[in-house]
Amino acid sequence: MDARPQPASSSTPTPVSSTEPPALEPSPIPQASPIEKLPPRPAPTCGYVWSEWSPNARVTYLRNSDEANRHLSTMTPGCVGFDLEWKPVFAKGAKENPVALVQLANDDVIYLIQVTAMKEFPSKLKEILEDPAYTKAGVGIQGSLL
Repeated sequence: MDARPQPASSSTPTPVSSTEPPALEPSPIPQASPIEKLPPRPAPTCGYVWSEWSPNARVTYLRNSDEANRHLSTMTPGCVGFDLEWKPVFAKGAKENPVALVQLANDDVIYLIQVTAMKEFPSKLKEILEDPAYTKAGVGIQGSLL
C-alpha cells in the first residue's frame, strides 16, 4: 500500500486544462496629461488699442535721466499704467537681468523710459514709484516693485 498522503477530496472537480484565455485585469484608470491638469483658460477678451481709448495721448521715448525727470514732473497723482521689461534669462537658477525699460502711462502720456541707456536712475521716476498717491496698475506686476 502507498504510504504517501492523499489530497483531500473535493466536491468540485479541478480542471486539468482550459481552452479559455485567462481573465484580463481591468485596465488602470488613464492619468491626465500635464496639459489636462491646468486650470481652464479664460474666455477671450476684447483687444485693447490705447489710441482708441486716449486718442490725444502722446508716446514719449526717454533715454536721458534729466529729460525723464522733466517729463515725469508733469505727471499728476492718480492711476497710472505700469510695466517693466528686461532681457529674459533662460538658464535655470541664473540671476535675472536688470530692468531695461519702465513704462508709465495715464490718459495724457505714455512714457517709455529706457533706464539701461541712462547714466543714473531718474529721481522723479523713483519718487513716482515710491509714492502711494500714484496707483500702479498692470498685468502680472505683483513682484515688479519688490
